[in-house]
Amino acid sequence: MDNYLIKTLAYNKQARILFVENTDLIRAVCNHDHMNKLLKTSLGKTVSVASMLTGILKGTQRTD
Repeated sequence: MDNYLIKTLAYNKQARILFVENTDLIRAVCNHDHMNKLLKTSLGKTVSVASMLTGILKGTQRTD
């Protein structure tokens, strides 16, 4: 399965809805045996939030 981000607008373009599937990315990042469960959970949530934040940036904002 690939990682993907789907963006859509709702309520007359006043609300953004983001769907993120990044299970493979989180497994790759958290695939260390010496990490405890709390650290894996925190890192997974941070990666998910970072994916959503970069998904709402426009093209020129990503390179600055």
